[in-house]
Amino acid sequence: MPVTVEAVDQLSDQDRSDLIKIYQDAPSWMLDDKSPEQWLQDQLSGQGVQVLAGRFNDRLLGALTLANQEGGTEVANLCVRKVTRRRGVASRLIAYALEHGARPLVAKVPQNSTTDMLFQKFDFEKVASADGQAEWQLN
Repeated sequence: MPVTVEAVDQLSDQDRSDLIKIYQDAPSWMLDDKSPEQWLQDQLSGQGVQVLAGRFNDRLLGALTLANQEGGTEVANLCVRKVTRRRGVASRLIAYALEHGARPLVAKVPQNSTTDMLFQKFDFEKVASADGQAEWQLN
């Protein structure tokens, strides 16, 4: 059974718990130094922000946010639980964002060799990197 990607609107208690576990593995700068619980509540109540999650066997394994901006879409907050990384969850999330986001797509993600390979795979171009994060763009 493959990972399915879905927009997260109404959360079950299990989904909320899974998303909190996902973002407990995120770097602190990604959460604006908030707890995963508070950050998630802010994202779910935000205007123009959509939370996407990858689901496998009824559990959420990874997530990202899509924010509509003038002339495009920002992909941000990409995070996959450490125990399920390197199994294609992030690729499925990015592929969904490519299918459903307005161009250009701009991604702000942690700077490391894994995210570099992921975004290069989808033909994104790195436009900036600093302080442990990178910005990628696809026109």
